Amino acid sequence: MPRVPTSICPACDAPNDGAQQVNGMRRPRPGDVSICFYCGELGIFNSDLSLRTPSVAELEIMRRDPEIMLVLRIRHREIGTHTYPPPWHKS
Repeated sequence: MPRVPTSICPACDAPNDGAQQVNGMRRPRPGDVSICFYCGELGIFNSDLSLRTPSVAELEIMRRDPEIMLVLRIRHREIGTHTYPPPWHKS
């Protein structure tokens, strides 16, 4: 998995230091969509590869993207609706 500078999920505050394409191993680029492994929320990579909350317009576009929706469904089916820290995390 390609590493990115550690940033914080804008939805659940989980640290993010890796990103993987659905189809490939390219590092993320500014403007790419991110799906948080921990909470399943969407984010957008900034120019420094930190994450930001998508705008309402961006969310509407993503909602109509079949690939994004498929990944969200798979993530929800396999992981559920956990947030950070995940239930399997030991303090």
